[in-house]
Amino acid sequence: MNFLLRKNSFFFEKYLSIFFFFSYWFNFSFKISFYELFPFSKTRYFPEGVGNFDFTGNSYDETLIVVSLSFISFSIFSYLRAFFFRGNYNLEKFIKYNNHKILNNLFYIYIFFLFLIFLINLKYNFYYRGSVEYYNDNIFYNFFLNFIKWFYNIGAFVILCHFLSINFSTNKNIIFSFLILLIIDFFLNFSILSRNLILNSSIILFTIYLYNFQNKKIFIQLAVIVLFLLFSINSILVSNIRSQKFHLNVNKEINNNITLPQYNTNSKFEVNFSKFYKEIFSRLVGIEGVLAVQSVDNKSFKLLKQSFDKNKHEYFFDELKNDKRNNGDFKSITVPGLIAFLYYSGSYIFIFISCGLVLFLFCATEFFLLKLLKNSTIVISFISYLVAYRLLHFGHKPIESYKFILGIILSIIIVKFIEFYYKKNS
Repeated sequence: MNFLLRKNSFFFEKYLSIFFFFSYWFNFSFKISFYELFPFSKTRYFPEGVGNFDFTGNSYDETLIVVSLSFISFSIFSYLRAFFFRGNYNLEKFIKYNNHKILNNLFYIYIFFLFLIFLINLKYNFYYRGSVEYYNDNIFYNFFLNFIKWFYNIGAFVILCHFLSINFSTNKNIIFSFLILLIIDFFLNFSILSRNLILNSSIILFTIYLYNFQNKKIFIQLAVIVLFLLFSINSILVSNIRSQKFHLNVNKEINNNITLPQYNTNSKFEVNFSKFYKEIFSRLVGIEGVLAVQSVDNKSFKLLKQSFDKNKHEYFFDELKNDKRNNGDFKSITVPGLIAFLYYSGSYIFIFISCGLVLFLFCATEFFLLKLLKNSTIVISFISYLVAYRLLHFGHKPIESYKFILGIILSIIIVKFIEFYYKKNS
């Protein structure tokens, strides 16, 4: 957590430290503690699956060595990069714009476009979070599907962050601007049946909190209340729809095709606790991937290379850990995460060097964006969050990471185009 307290640290370092702290150290400690208190089943406390992990002391030790080595690498390379560049953000004032009529018109056009995409996806079901998208021979359909995925996962919010920075330039309507963003976030997440509203908006709220402006305390309190309210409504609605849309058919597939582990469910407390635990704490991914890879006997650079094979990468990790849910027509997709993915190699040295280089590379990228976007802090912060979140879930279709990179580049180009259009018409 040192990244959060260090002066001149980058947003990427802050978000990476938060995600990896909760996904590895807290995740592991929390689940092991609950097993000691309520020893129903070891595997039940790792709902994402741990492969053939044997839960012995030696296996735990090896897992913790790999995770600790990664964290040490991040820390050392973070101090090394400080000799080359630092995250010097100007948080005292916002970017100044004069002709707000042009900017407001652009914003209203963009809002209209957002809700148009929302309605199209809601009606024709092009993309849902957590579902497998199917491409066909129609090049226009495939292009539109990729556009929808980019728009929901990257583009929509990067552009919204830019407009939010613009609205803040007058230091007025800060509360109104953020509330509009929350409402848009609610509808966009509902459209793709995602419960990710809390993350996107929290990241933006955290960045705004770093600024100094009038009525800051009132703004933060109101924003937190509205965010929690919308997140609760979104979670309830999306959970119910996903249960009706996916799980009814999935449960039938599971019962017909595979035999799941049986637990002693005589206790009503155990049943209710298991449902609550799975709904809340199964979201903490990370350590399960390392546990699963630890149990693999053939860890090598050859295995790492195979993960990039287009013919294998759809369910590569799930098949590697022998996930019992992947049987018949039902397929489950889980992600290893960056550390587990690097652990495919079986090399401690490779893991250490790779983690350090990843941190160095993306800190350098954020430093470049700091110069390119002229201290548009909210945009840079959100892009850094997207990268850190991607690394946390890295490993599924790694060869297609270029799509994510191109998506970020496209979003930045659009942001620069908005700036260019404004300057030209001012």
